[in-house]
Amino acid sequence: MGETITFWVLAVVSVGAALGMVFNRKAVYSALMHYFKAVEAAGTDHARAVIAKMRALPVNDFFARNGKLREDGRLLMDMYLLEVKRPQDVAALGDYYRLLQVIPGAQAFRPLEEGGCPYLSNKT
Repeated sequence: MGETITFWVLAVVSVGAALGMVFNRKAVYSALMHYFKAVEAAGTDHARAVIAKMRALPVNDFFARNGKLREDGRLLMDMYLLEVKRPQDVAALGDYYRLLQVIPGAQAFRPLEEGGCPYLSNKT
């Protein structure tokens, strides 16, 4: 019986880790595409010029909507408050959530002043 319980606990952890890896892979792809767009827009691969262009360009792709790269490196993007639908409300495969609210990135993330970023505190 102990092996069965261990299997089910580890199975859930494994699936969660796999989903996290998919999420992380998409985030990395989005970040790289934003970097490549900034290099093209800046006309150089010089770090300071590219970072400035990355902060100036909005991020709008499959991963982030209305995204803005802040000076401390945090990506502010819209976040979604979802409700899981009851089984009888699911109309088709993949139709599991109801959008309740879109939370703008400026409200969803900690303000820059409260971040405590060492880079910004040493910049003065």
